[in-house]
Amino acid sequence: HRAERLRVSALVPTVELDRMYREVSPIGGTITTDGGTVNLQGELFGQVLGIAFGVEARDRAIVLEPREVYLGQERVDVSILGLLLSGVDQEVEIGVDLPRGLRLTGAEVRSNGLEIVVQGTDLELAALAP
Repeated sequence: HRAERLRVSALVPTVELDRMYREVSPIGGTITTDGGTVNLQGELFGQVLGIAFGVEARDRAIVLEPREVYLGQERVDVSILGLLLSGVDQEVEIGVDLPRGLRLTGAEVRSNGLEIVVQGTDLELAALAP
């Protein structure tokens, strides 16, 4: 059987997003999804580190781009902090293993995780089975 079009949305729970982030990022901490934003809470130089990320879906990856960085109570320029901590000023790409023919087309932050949208066209349904 073939599907002309397929569109599926799924929730990636916050705990799973945190696990996926830890596998690819050089920056330690814990991922949360509060207030419609993906946030990192960690520690740097004995101070509380907070990073608010923008989220984007790119074909086979969830991309987290640092938008705001806080060290202690102060907002810090992302590029300056990047000089002190390699990787903090760069986007983090989290690969998503999808069956052939499917791609990520959307990602929206929810209070309990990240809702992703996967789409494909002209698909052999049997090939999508795990």
